[in-house]
Amino acid sequence: MWSRISACAEDVLAAESIQEAARRFFAAMAPLGASYLQARVYRRPVAPLTAERHLAAGGIVARIAPTTWNMDSDACRYVCLDCNPLLTPIRESWTRYSFGDFAPHDDRRFGLYWDAMSEAGIAEALCATSYGEGGKIASLHLGFAHRQIEQEDVAAAQLSGLILTERLMPGRTAHNAHGHPADRSRTRQPRVRGRGQDRLGDIGNFWHIGSDCPLPCR
Repeated sequence: MWSRISACAEDVLAAESIQEAARRFFAAMAPLGASYLQARVYRRPVAPLTAERHLAAGGIVARIAPTTWNMDSDACRYVCLDCNPLLTPIRESWTRYSFGDFAPHDDRRFGLYWDAMSEAGIAEALCATSYGEGGKIASLHLGFAHRQIEQEDVAAAQLSGLILTERLMPGRTAHNAHGHPADRSRTRQPRVRGRGQDRLGDIGNFWHIGSDCPLPCR
């Protein structure tokens, strides 16, 4: 697990941009079954947090998702506005959790929620969040196409995710895994083999990768 985290950190921290850092992170997580990524940097609303205010905060810097997953989709609007169980961990400043922690799969109240999430290819998702001064928040949502995720993989994804969110946070200096400023002149290719390589090969045909989405999903 630690070797995976270290390798991911090297790739993420050597990236030229935060968008490239997010893409490298996803490439590193693809062998674990990652199917979706959203990274945001935004400021916590001053007024009491609601789904509408959370959505309006914007701040998407990268998203890897089906092209149909946007605010024109009834499913996306449902999980963003009508049933957003993630407001609780955001209010309480959680740094790591799974979506299932707050939307239990065996709770019928969230049946429609998980049906909607399946349209984005998400059966479970993990979150990692960093908090900065002035209410700044950098968050990662990493979706998986399968519900059961090995605990070691959960830990690897979330701890690596915190490295990414620290990299995304404005004003934080990027350092490599040894604590030295990242050398931008020596970039490394993401380690993707086997199943992860096949998954990334499909992205160009079916998935939208970019930072041009005007609104966050959650």
